[in-house]
Amino acid sequence: MNLFDMNGPLMNALRKLANIFLCNVMFCLLSLPVITIGASLSALFVCMQAILTDDEDDVIVKQYWKAFLQNLAQATVIWAFCLLVFAFLGIYYLIVISMTGLMGRAECTGSVFLPCASCSCLGFSICSPYRPGTKTKWEIF
Repeated sequence: MNLFDMNGPLMNALRKLANIFLCNVMFCLLSLPVITIGASLSALFVCMQAILTDDEDDVIVKQYWKAFLQNLAQATVIWAFCLLVFAFLGIYYLIVISMTGLMGRAECTGSVFLPCASCSCLGFSICSPYRPGTKTKWEIF
């Protein structure tokens, strides 16, 4: 098999790279309305998993759009909950920095915001490949 063959390793790698680029562009475009970030992130997880396992469609944008629509309701509910948590943490952060100096600010950022942000990403990665409703998902935990 030739390196520059259409089914060769170079073209396969370039196709995967182009699909990753298109998925990220779709994520940026569909995340512009803040309320749809959850569905965009879930669709991004679905498409990246498909690219990783060589299970992607010929047109990755169609697959992304289908995953976006499938996850829209449940991911929006989870994202709304995350927004409430982030708003509470933002108020908490403002209270902490008004009472303490630089050390309290660093402690608050490292111990509160980073774990919460990573947990929200974990929630969307769990949400994305499964199809039951949001109520069923919360029963798992």
